[in-house]
Amino acid sequence: MFYEVAPYTEPTNHDNNNEEYVVKSILGTEFEGYVNGFPLIKTSIEIEVRTSFHSMEIAVHFIEQYALQNNFAVLKHKSERFPDSTYRKRVFKCDLGGRYTEKLSKPTLGKKKSKGTKKQGCMWQMNINRRINSPLVTVTSFNNEHNHEIFIDIVKFFTSYKNFTEEIMEQIEFFVMHNQCDSGIIRNLLQPKYPDRVFLTQDLGNAIQKIKQEKGLSNLGDAAFLLMRLLELQANDPAWFVKSLIDDTSIVFSECLQNNDEKQESYEWLLRCYLEACEIPPLTFVTDTDPAMVAAISTVLPKTHHMQYLYYLYQNLPKNLCSCLGSFLYQEFLKDFKAIQRSHYKSVFEHRSADIVEKYEAGEKYIITMLLNRKHTWVKCFTSRHFTVRTQSTQHVESENALIQKAVQLSFSLS
Repeated sequence: MFYEVAPYTEPTNHDNNNEEYVVKSILGTEFEGYVNGFPLIKTSIEIEVRTSFHSMEIAVHFIEQYALQNNFAVLKHKSERFPDSTYRKRVFKCDLGGRYTEKLSKPTLGKKKSKGTKKQGCMWQMNINRRINSPLVTVTSFNNEHNHEIFIDIVKFFTSYKNFTEEIMEQIEFFVMHNQCDSGIIRNLLQPKYPDRVFLTQDLGNAIQKIKQEKGLSNLGDAAFLLMRLLELQANDPAWFVKSLIDDTSIVFSECLQNNDEKQESYEWLLRCYLEACEIPPLTFVTDTDPAMVAAISTVLPKTHHMQYLYYLYQNLPKNLCSCLGSFLYQEFLKDFKAIQRSHYKSVFEHRSADIVEKYEAGEKYIITMLLNRKHTWVKCFTSRHFTVRTQSTQHVESENALIQKAVQLSFSLS
């Protein structure tokens, strides 16, 4: 039993505004002594108007766990505080509540951004209040209706549930401190112990880097770490001989060398430096889906064929389509998308992609803007015409970037 419901002895409570709360039950008795994070609640939670909690922190935990059990996520919409800065009132809404309002920093004439949004105007809402000089928090209003379909697996990808518990972070730290920093291996070790938890590669990578920074560990990648280790052995032992092989056509860029804002102007500067150094524009350029880099390539290298790194392409699909399509429909889309991506002939691609927008109408904006409009960068029948020596990864360049970042500081002159 993870929590208990205890009947309250007094039938009514009054605050300074003469508001009357008839308390039905009090939740969270066993959590009163907790100082850090609360544990997960696996027993069924029932919340209604006039349900009370022992503190504001316990109330927030129960509401978030209630949403998790019912396969949706909540966001903290607004709050009011007492003069001592403690919460008096908090309002929670469904993560899909509200409507997206586009705000442009600069007016664009004749242009309209095709930005998708998960907001659907859901009316689910819960208000909780706390009386002055009392720790008890009471549910004062509760609208428990959604205007959208609830899918079981969607909750796995909500941002609010991505944070790892303290127990999981301790285990990740144990692996990192013992020189095991590969997110795939760590996921395989953690998944059997937490079968109900989704461990995305990006989330594990962020946790690993956070631990490295806190513990003062090296931020180098595996390849760069190996090279630094070999150079260290060479310096300490004359028997070691290490030589880096870089041919005349190899060139390494680091956006952190001079700029770290990832803007189109910064990328254009880097590409112009490349042209000045090599004089010959590359035939093919492989990057992730960064729109600033894509725009910079089309501006500075108009004759260069741009290709997307497939790893990032597939990694971005669940982030942008799973919430709007739902788990079942997304799996169907993923199967169709893989078939489209592997089309070896243009006619096959056109046949397979003919009705994909109508079939998955909920994700229309992303499918058209980010996928079909950029088909030449990821579909096999278009990319196979360009010689890449089967290159589909940027890991080698990223490792060398790490070496440059370690040796070069922002204050260094490029002249």
